[in-house]
Amino acid sequence: MASSHGKLGSSVYERVWRMAMEMNSATSVGETLDIVRKDCGQIVPFDVFMFLRMPGSGAGIPENPSGHNASFLDNFWLDYREGGFYEDDPAVAVFTKPGVKNVPFRANSAPKFYETPICRELLKKYHINVYMAMRMEFAAEKRVLGLGQLAGSRAYTQKDEDILALIGPHLSRSIEYCELLEKSRPESATTPLEQGQAAVWRFSLDMEITETNAPAERLMTRWKEGGISHEAGGRSVSLPRDVIGLLMTARNMWMAEQRSGSSLLHAPASRITVNAVREVYDFQAAVTRPINGASGVSITLVAERGQCDRNLVINRVCNLTLREKEVVMMAREGRSNRDISEMLTVCEQTVKQHMSSALRKTGARNRTELIHKLYGPEPH
Repeated sequence: MASSHGKLGSSVYERVWRMAMEMNSATSVGETLDIVRKDCGQIVPFDVFMFLRMPGSGAGIPENPSGHNASFLDNFWLDYREGGFYEDDPAVAVFTKPGVKNVPFRANSAPKFYETPICRELLKKYHINVYMAMRMEFAAEKRVLGLGQLAGSRAYTQKDEDILALIGPHLSRSIEYCELLEKSRPESATTPLEQGQAAVWRFSLDMEITETNAPAERLMTRWKEGGISHEAGGRSVSLPRDVIGLLMTARNMWMAEQRSGSSLLHAPASRITVNAVREVYDFQAAVTRPINGASGVSITLVAERGQCDRNLVINRVCNLTLREKEVVMMAREGRSNRDISEMLTVCEQTVKQHMSSALRKTGARNRTELIHKLYGPEPH
């Protein structure tokens, strides 16, 4: 499968990679956004929107008509409207219309939004280099903000979109990880209730999923050095810490779904037990953050689903280096050595060396067998 990013030059990949590495070493959302503000202007043109997921854009807040905890956006547009900028601007409607998703937005107002005094004041207030209407996107069941087009400016090109597609997943993962860290810090809790919640974030994950005509299944996990231990059916399973955030996200979204009576996950609760964990692993396969500074951890995940007579077993043999895991992940997507070398800004020979090392470490004879060993059998 040909790479969709094949037309980008090596210098672009190098800048994106450096930015991604900075984001993956961040320990707070603020630090991540600082990196975005500092670096993105060097990679994409000023009038191309950044793929930017705002802090606090978690699951289901009832009082927010869009279904997003988007206080940042609410405040922005409140200032925008109160400042007298085009009451009939369609940008306002985008963020006040319930259920908006995957809506590319183009503003037709004139003059150029970023040239107006109110925009400059807002950008200064909110510390972002470019911002206006964005589309809401539900990718991998994550609430993220996508990209759009500034009023009166040129349309963003396929190259711009390819660059943002490279940056976006790194940014989303970095914020996901940092939000977990911030929620788990004891000092972030000021009330007994918040302290109790922080303790839950630090030490356990309790996810109950009720299936039709099936008992609730409780997945109890506890933090341990290097990961968490999961007891299921007498089996002890170790999960890396950078996976726990997405598991918790799945749990919180499910809980919000139960409270609101609507489906945030776009799937029946009966499917979450098996599929959500697998999706978490598929999503986390691209994580570039080392686990506790180590190059990898051996993982075996056993997920049991209600009254099913079989287990979904996903094996991860993670004794690979960071770069080896990335090469394997891209190979799994069907990318050629040339595509991989362009995306990682290394020569093809280096990609071949990483692949050979991964084959040797896992005892696999070829790529197909290697991917099977690392990702396990596909569920049926």
